[in-house]
Amino acid sequence: VLITEMYPGTYPFEELESALGRVAVEPTDHLLDELLADDRGLVRACKHILPDDDSELVLVVDQFEELFSLTSDEAARRRFLASLVEVVRDERSRVRVIATLRADFFDRPLEHPEFGAVLGANVVSVAMPRDHELAAAIAEPARLAGLEFEPGLITRMVSDVREEPGALPLLQYALTVLVDGRTADVLGVTDYEQIGGAAGAMTAQAEGVYDGLSPDARNAAREVFVRLVTVSEHGDDTRRRARRTELERCTERIADRRTDHGAERPLPELAAGHCATRSISVPVPKVSSQSRRSFLPNTSAGMATKLKPRCSCTVVVCGKE
Repeated sequence: VLITEMYPGTYPFEELESALGRVAVEPTDHLLDELLADDRGLVRACKHILPDDDSELVLVVDQFEELFSLTSDEAARRRFLASLVEVVRDERSRVRVIATLRADFFDRPLEHPEFGAVLGANVVSVAMPRDHELAAAIAEPARLAGLEFEPGLITRMVSDVREEPGALPLLQYALTVLVDGRTADVLGVTDYEQIGGAAGAMTAQAEGVYDGLSPDARNAAREVFVRLVTVSEHGDDTRRRARRTELERCTERIADRRTDHGAERPLPELAAGHCATRSISVPVPKVSSQSRRSFLPNTSAGMATKLKPRCSCTVVVCGKE
């Protein structure tokens, strides 16, 4: 089984071309032209890139909501959806499609009847974890890493994030700070309070990084973060990926306004703060004691076990994180 992943972005067919090119058995010079030729372009392209055996391709379209928030070309959006419909309905297709979609965008694909019919038959809902699942996600990785919690701390942490938007990334970051700053193998309530709790840890880090920036870097930070969010005509906000060159142009414009043009660009200063968080979904007790990034793990493998083994198209609907 070959697996390739893509994000729709602004130009979904170019992203699809790149994803298919990464698993092609032989280089293909006109893959994008083939994809754009008609609705069956993806069917033909997959036949060309796959080896002549029984191998199958799993195409993972992550953050499927980008097709409705970042792709502004309605014709391209419709063609992309039609291409997915054709490839999953083709009886001889060796392609399986998994798309992850934010729950608050679930109605958008339904506006396209053919794709809506495919989606409706193959949905796996991923709800926010319940209290005992959150507790297990905190406790079990710590146990595997040889760490313990003071009595009451896990309950406190679960209570702090239960109703918070973006609860899981906040919890992940708080745990990272707590573990990195520990002086013993027992994580205490006092230590947790000193970092500001689940919400306060990220706030303190963000404020600390921003306060430590020069005036030019603060201006750059404002311009950079504006470019990392997209607000649709419906008022939905989604994250936007930006190339480093785009962000560097922002900082260059700021630096060019200065009288001292020989000063260092502010982007490296901003990047040095590492003020970022990763999105995560339903936790599965799994940890690598060699990597603190696994403290609250990603769940792609956990979700995949729930998928029908011969299902051509599965849409995993996740909460807004």
